[in-house]
Amino acid sequence: MITVRNLYNNLRLSYNVFSKTFDIANPLFQITNDEQILSWHKYLPKESFNTYEEYFEWVNSNLQYSLAISDVGFIQIFYKSENDKIVKASLAFLPNPNMMMSFFRFDLDSINCKDYYHNTYHINFGYRSDDIRYTLNRFPYPSEFIKFILFLLGKFEFKSYNKKKFFIDLDSIPELYSHRFDFKII
Repeated sequence: MITVRNLYNNLRLSYNVFSKTFDIANPLFQITNDEQILSWHKYLPKESFNTYEEYFEWVNSNLQYSLAISDVGFIQIFYKSENDKIVKASLAFLPNPNMMMSFFRFDLDSINCKDYYHNTYHINFGYRSDDIRYTLNRFPYPSEFIKFILFLLGKFEFKSYNKKKFFIDLDSIPELYSHRFDFKII
């Protein structure tokens, strides 16, 4: 069973392993006392801004992130559990606006899922792109998400993901989708 405590421990271990090698700093992630939410210190609900640059500055000024990657950007990690089941999650990468990269967010939402339109696991590319979702076949633990970001930044090479560090495969859930973004597992 996947618990918020397991995910917190996975994130803490990942930070300890990757922090010095990849210049990951400011570990602001925390778990609530009831162990139902993994988020960052002084979590504020998502604000909406006209531009990504405004949002990025708000995140930076208000410390609304889990980890910082030197001058590259921020990682936001959020998981919520109800009745011993992860029901919501959001793993976001916020690159510095000066970089030639786009914001993206992996979401898990078992409460509001709808076949084809709003799958349980999905990814949004670009700020304010909530209406454009690509289905994820698997949802990663924090460690695999961080590896994915480091891979995209050209800082990390890997031969495969750890199959044990993903939620159940979407094919195992009776859910319909027309496309999917799949992690290649060797």
